[in-house]
Amino acid sequence: MIETSQKNHSDEKKLNLDETVFHFTKENIAILKLKANIEAHTSTKKISSLQAICTHLWRAVIRSKQLDPKEEVNFVLCISVRPKLVPQLQEDYFGNALVLCGVTMNVGELLEEGGLGKGALEMSKMIALYSDEKLKIQYESWTRTPSYVKVGSVTNRNSLVLSCSPLFDLYNLDFGWGKPVAIRSGSSNKSNGKITVFAGAKKGSMDFEVCLPYENLEAMRNDSEFIMRYSVGTTYPVAVSHLQFADDTLLMETKSWANVRALRAVLVLFETIFVVMRSGVSVEL
Repeated sequence: MIETSQKNHSDEKKLNLDETVFHFTKENIAILKLKANIEAHTSTKKISSLQAICTHLWRAVIRSKQLDPKEEVNFVLCISVRPKLVPQLQEDYFGNALVLCGVTMNVGELLEEGGLGKGALEMSKMIALYSDEKLKIQYESWTRTPSYVKVGSVTNRNSLVLSCSPLFDLYNLDFGWGKPVAIRSGSSNKSNGKITVFAGAKKGSMDFEVCLPYENLEAMRNDSEFIMRYSVGTTYPVAVSHLQFADDTLLMETKSWANVRALRAVLVLFETIFVVMRSGVSVEL
């Protein structure tokens, strides 16, 4: 299980964290996947599209931090165990079914020529290690000595953490407000080194929310190897409230947490009035 501490959030406010949404088209994803497999000398079935893009992002973040080539860096991600257990869990299984694992590499190895293929191959190998037998041993061990992973112990200067999945079909959800214009995460996903991935609005594309200090995101946006060839970046401050509908878009931006809370209260008020008016009851202000 993962806990979020109050101290972790207060420390991160001092880092001047920002967030950028990097959009990868279906065509660019295919190019990156092919490039990663060629560099790793594997078939196109060995390294997945997600592994290729994650490594591409990882390398760009490391370049932005200008770390020593001998330093170790980590990429942490959640693996779905639904298809790995025997028998497999049903698709509509309601509980959490994942494990947290990571890849560790030297900066120099990751950034050298062919680093995209090396990093992606390490991810692929690590994921393949989680068999039904290994997962059951791990879960049985946890029941004997339960432990909780704190966000602050996972996200740090040399680590990135990926959550969510492009397999979640969020754009076809409709709660009566129309189809979503954009999918974004909430404030609990805003921590240093946190990456959240969603399927893009166009089929086959992906959106990656990347939360880092402003100077690192600025360096990534100016990294021609990363941004000019494969992705498009749209920047939002971390403290931003989005209310987006198919027929209208309201976007408010502020870096004051107090202002965000006030804006959210106003949005809730207007939403309540809207629902009441639709029900036919008169409202006086």
